Amino acid sequence: IPKRTQETLKNRQSLVEQKEIFYSFYETVDFLEQIPIEERHRIEAALAEMGLLDALVSVTELSIQSDRCLKSTGAIVLGETLADYLQPETLLPPEYQKLVMEILQEIQITPEPFDGRLTIDPAGRYTLAVLRGDAQSSYQASYIGKRSREEYRERKISELDQLIASVEEQ
Repeated sequence: IPKRTQETLKNRQSLVEQKEIFYSFYETVDFLEQIPIEERHRIEAALAEMGLLDALVSVTELSIQSDRCLKSTGAIVLGETLADYLQPETLLPPEYQKLVMEILQEIQITPEPFDGRLTIDPAGRYTLAVLRGDAQSSYQASYIGKRSREEYRERKISELDQLIASVEEQ
C-alpha cells in the first residue's frame, strides 16, 4: 500500500464503515503486456507524484476528506491516451471496468503540455494544469498490476533478509 497520511487512513476507514465501494486507482489497472519495464516504472512514478496512483475510484459519489478521487469528465481526447498503456483489471465489476477505461481515455500521452490538461509521457514527464514535472528515474513500479506488486513484495522480503543477516553478523 502506498504511504498514506493519518487523515487519509481515517477517511478510508469511514468510507468502509459507511459500506461505500471504492478502489485505489492502482488496484483497478494493469499494464498492457507489451509495455517495456522502463516505461512501466516511469509511468507509475508520474502517477504517484501527481497523486493519481492511490486516488479513489468509485461509481458512486464519495464524501471525501483529506483524500482524492478520480472521476470521468466525459472529455474526448484525441491521440494516444493512458488506455494505450494500461487496461482495467479483469476482476473488477463491469461498471468499474467501464469507469476505469473512461478515466484512462481522458489522460493524454504526449511529451507536450496540452491546453492545461493532464498529460503524461512514457519517459515520466507530466503536466497537470500549471504543474510540470519529471518523475524520479530511480522509481520501480510496485503497485500497478499483480506482477509489479509481487516483485515489490519479493524486493522487500530480500531487503529484510539482508537486514536480518547484517544484524545477526554483529
